[in-house]
Amino acid sequence: MHDASWQHDCVSISSFALDASPADLHEAFSSDGAFVLSEVLNGDRLAGLQETLRPLITNAPLGTNSFDGFKTRRVFDPLARTRALDDLVLSPVVQRAVQDVLTGAYQFGMTVLSEVQPGEAAQKLHRDAGVYPLPADFPEVMVNTIWALDAFTPANGATVIVAGSHRDPSARDQEPVVMSPGSVLVYSGRLLHKAGANSSSAPRLGLIVEHVVRWLRPAECHPLAVGPSLAATLPATLQELLGFNQTSGFFGFIAGQSPSEWLASSRSLG
Repeated sequence: MHDASWQHDCVSISSFALDASPADLHEAFSSDGAFVLSEVLNGDRLAGLQETLRPLITNAPLGTNSFDGFKTRRVFDPLARTRALDDLVLSPVVQRAVQDVLTGAYQFGMTVLSEVQPGEAAQKLHRDAGVYPLPADFPEVMVNTIWALDAFTPANGATVIVAGSHRDPSARDQEPVVMSPGSVLVYSGRLLHKAGANSSSAPRLGLIVEHVVRWLRPAECHPLAVGPSLAATLPATLQELLGFNQTSGFFGFIAGQSPSEWLASSRSLG
């Protein structure tokens, strides 16, 4: 089911309800390189999440360069600090969308809470997948998400994208992705995008979660950030997304064991 209520805000990027058909999501992703799932989180869940995350963000340092932003606070290892985000990063509808694009198993790349403060300048346009030296016609290796934990508006630093730039390098038309709180942007790692400038009087908070195929080294070393003791207590799906995984029996083992076996033995040893 297509959510038409959002269309007046941003006409060229499709926004969908949770019951949207996989075919519709696939078509939007193929055409534009992005789509929005509207209001995945309800009001009560969102309010509780914001309250839980507030201490993490308040104590996070400001960026120290023009790309990270001098007025943006970031928490680069949120999954090592709280379990409050687990249902977001494991969202079935988001995971199905990622699986629809990527060939084979995947894992998390970078995960980061990002709060753009008032007065922040716009970020430079970039492609997340640009960190990998792969040819332009190589199959997709990265699909990412940005969760709007506050409203994303043109005034407060909403993500700005160049629709279609994942398939057309000459595309240059920029547009802010306006989202209601609890919505999520799903986009190609090849899509040109940036954090917008915040000219409002309030910050805006988002959660960025990258997904990359397992044979690539992720931007963030989650096994070290999370650590085996905590990882051993997490669901198997989350363990694998955090990097405790294998692409084959001879790729990704730990001390001759599969990561799941190694974590289980580590937990039993206390």
